[in-house]
Amino acid sequence: MAIDADRFDLDKYLLNQKVISLGGKYHVYDEAGEPILYVDRPVFRLQAHVGIYADESRARKLITVYQDSEFQLINLSFTLLDDNDRPIAFMKREGWASMLRHTWTVYDGAGRLLVRAVEDSWWKALLRRVPYLEDVARWIHTNYALIFPDGRPAGAFVRRFTIADKYALDLTPDAERALDRRIAIALAVLLDNAKGVL
Repeated sequence: MAIDADRFDLDKYLLNQKVISLGGKYHVYDEAGEPILYVDRPVFRLQAHVGIYADESRARKLITVYQDSEFQLINLSFTLLDDNDRPIAFMKREGWASMLRHTWTVYDGAGRLLVRAVEDSWWKALLRRVPYLEDVARWIHTNYALIFPDGRPAGAFVRRFTIADKYALDLTPDAERALDRRIAIALAVLLDNAKGVL
């Protein structure tokens, strides 16, 4: 069983969404395939609250993502809380910019910009939005580049080519660990869910 320091001290995370489940539920693995986290976003809630736990028993919650308001339609915003319910990050989907290319901004607890997540390429983004190409666009996965404010790459969130929803969060460009891994994992869950319910 991984201790908390180990869970949030990795460069690569694998997220596998449960195929048959209500809401968004994920198992998170390290690069060796060992389970290290469990993610649960209950269904039938107006606001999308996401709990990230030590394991599937949900006995110990490590971080929580709260949607700030159920009335948000264009610019969705979320607050990430630590295990003591203290805010450690704020995440916002830039609604108008996302109409052309999905864009998220992430701020630390003091409101300083930490990282941006941007849909991987302009041509894929445009192709996904052509009304008569829905069937083609379904096979073009939405991947994201994570970018620091100075333009340096922080990592990537990539859907793997499998039948089930499986993703890789690769933070190896962030060798100095400037991006808190708790924030990166929470962002990855939002990036996936935003294409559906969120």
